[in-house]
Formats: sequence, structure tokens, C-alpha cells
Amino acid sequence: MKLAAQIATGIVLAAVVLGVGRYLFVQAQIRAITNTVQQMQEDMQSRAQARQQERDRTRREQLEADAERMRAQADVARFEQDQAARKAVAWEAFYNVRKECNGPADWNIRVECGNEHIRAKREFEERWARGEL
Repeated sequence: MKLAAQIATGIVLAAVVLGVGRYLFVQAQIRAITNTVQQMQEDMQSRAQARQQERDRTRREQLEADAERMRAQADVARFEQDQAARKAVAWEAFYNVRKECNGPADWNIRVECGNEHIRAKREFEERWARGEL
């Protein structure tokens, strides 16, 4: 009987050792899987942050380009306004309406004054375009 007790004890001991070994192996696998999952989550978060930073950078660049475009358009508009004002002043200095053309009652004089105005305007535009005024 002593041998049977020793064999039974050996079997129980072997079962306990195998059970503990299995438990420790499973725990190690769980830790490895948990670490892998955490690493994957960190990688995904890192990539998401990188994508968001890239979108933010692209948006900033787009806003800066829009602002620059708007400044350039404002500069062009100011230049065109200044040019139009200079042209208006030059026209006023260039063309002097004859006294007879100020509200004439006679139709022929009106036509003559209108034609004179048109000829003067054409000459002015040509000279303006050549930079003579």
C-alpha cells in the first residue's frame, strides 16, 4: 500500500505541477496578447494623431494661401482704383468743354459737341494707353 500511496502522490504532484505550468503558460500568453493589443492601440492612436496633424497643417497652409490671395486681390483692387482716379483726373485736365456745349438748345450744336467729346475721348484713350498722359 505504501507504493500505491507513493504512486498516487506522484500522480497528484505531477497533475499539480502540470496545472501550475499550464496556468503560468496561459498567463504569459494573456500578457503577451495584452501587450500586443496595447501596442496596436498606441500605434493606431499615433497614426490618428499624425493624420490629424497633417490635416491641421494642410488647413493652415490653405488658410495662409487664401489670406495671401486675398491680400493680392486687395492690392490689385487698390491699384485699379488708384489708376481709375488718376485717369479721371487726367481726363478732366485733358478735355475742356467748349462754352457753347454747356446745355445747347440747338440740335446741331448738341451733335457737334457730342462728336467733339467722342473724338477727344478716343484721342485721350490712345494717349493714355501709350503712357503720354
